[in-house]
Amino acid sequence: GQRAQRIARCQVSRLDNHDGAGRVFAQCRKRHIEALAATAHAADWPCFRGNPAMTGVAPAAFTDTPKLAWSYNAGSSVQSTAAIWGGAVYLGTQGGQLLCLGLNDGKLRWWFKARGPLSASPCVSGGRVFVGDETGGFYAVNAASGKLVWQFDTGDKIMSSATAVDGTVLVGCYDFNLYCFRADTGKKLWACRTEA
Repeated sequence: GQRAQRIARCQVSRLDNHDGAGRVFAQCRKRHIEALAATAHAADWPCFRGNPAMTGVAPAAFTDTPKLAWSYNAGSSVQSTAAIWGGAVYLGTQGGQLLCLGLNDGKLRWWFKARGPLSASPCVSGGRVFVGDETGGFYAVNAASGKLVWQFDTGDKIMSSATAVDGTVLVGCYDFNLYCFRADTGKKLWACRTEA
C-alpha cells in the first residue's frame, strides 16, 4: 500500500555524451494512484524499449513540463538506456560499472565491476540484472545486492541488450552468435550462429 502510493511516473534520460559528464537524470511527476494493484508496476521499464516485445511504449503519459528530480555523476559516460525495476534504476557505464540507484532519490545502492565497458542496456528479470560488456563477458548480477550470480564468456564483444523470456535470457554477440541461457543458473541452452 505505502510503496504503491509513493510511485511516481518517471522517465530516465541521460545527457548527451558530448559533455563527458555521464550524469543521469530522472524526470518525475507524482500522479494520483487510483488502482494500487494496477499501477504498482507502471513505472517499471525492465529492459531495452520496456519489454521483451520492444514496443517502447510507456503505459502512461508523461508530463509536458518535467522537472529535474535528481542527478548522479557516474564517473564515466553512459551510452545505454537504463532499466527501471522495483524502485531502482540500473545502468552501465563506459568505465565498466553496473550501477544501481534509487529511483526516488538517485542515491547509489550498489555497483558491480565488469571487465570492460558496458554499452548494452541492462535487463532485469527474476531478481537478476543481465548485461554484457565489450570484452565478451555476460553477467547475471543479483538485483538487490549487486553480487555476481553467474558469468559466461563469449567470443567477442556484446553491444546488444539482453531479453528475458520464460526463465531464459537471450543475448546477441559480435562472435555472430545468438545465445540462450537459463536465467537462474547461466547454463547455455543453445547458440545460433548467424551470417551477420
